[in-house]
Amino acid sequence: MRIEIPQLPPEESSPNWRGHWAEKYKAGKDYHHDVFYCCVDARNRALADGRAFPFLKAKLNLTFIFPEERRRDRDNILSSFKKGLDAIVDAGLILDDDS
Repeated sequence: MRIEIPQLPPEESSPNWRGHWAEKYKAGKDYHHDVFYCCVDARNRALADGRAFPFLKAKLNLTFIFPEERRRDRDNILSSFKKGLDAIVDAGLILDDDS
């Protein structure tokens, strides 16, 4: 199953971001909703094809495409996607986000 999210995680979700907690909360909540609705759409299309959810064992491959070419820290990018991963679980695609 392939799910494309049209935007990157917000800059506020980076562990290195320094700002007010309320801005971080709002940006995370908005991103969670965006990812959630993309996942619900993909889940509903897959249910029509006869797939069963949630996946008990799933492999998640993330590909981030940035508009500019510069080096990025892989760990920070993955941790900034935490709200997106929570949205995938909330949408019912995977059972939980434990490793």
